[in-house]
Amino acid sequence: EEALLAARKAVEAAPSLALPHLREAMALSSLGRLDEAIGAARRAVEAEPTSPRERCNLGLYLFRQNRMAEAEIELEKAIQLDSGLFEPHYTLAGIYSRTGRLEEAVRLLEKCLDADPEGPKATEVRWFLAELLLKKGTLAQAIEEKQAEIRGGERSTRKHLLCSILLLKAGR
Repeated sequence: EEALLAARKAVEAAPSLALPHLREAMALSSLGRLDEAIGAARRAVEAEPTSPRERCNLGLYLFRQNRMAEAEIELEKAIQLDSGLFEPHYTLAGIYSRTGRLEEAVRLLEKCLDADPEGPKATEVRWFLAELLLKKGTLAQAIEEKQAEIRGGERSTRKHLLCSILLLKAGR
């Protein structure tokens, strides 16, 4: 409640800035008040419509409320504004997965790994990617491709880890 009061005071002091609205959204979200958090996040986007961070945050709150179509729009806009952001790619891959668009989800996860192959969420991305390949029925093919890349001289840690994860998922 204290964080919310502080955020609302900041909004009163600077209603045209995005950051106070974002802080209000975060405070509301932490209190479980997602509808209100979405409203505050929308005001942050209105204050800075070209900010990928504001679009991404709004998309994340919408995703948490299972409002997939709206979340998808905001996350796609965030990616258009900054294609290097991890979170909108990862969350959008989740939306695509839930809505049966597995090819698109795989493509986004591969972009996440290409952008930051050793990042803090890389292992999580690899597991998600392996699950999608399993759903697609292309897990065996993916294993063979990764093993061929490794045998062919591709010695990156990313390829070794992904191959190991794929083998684990396949139970080999």
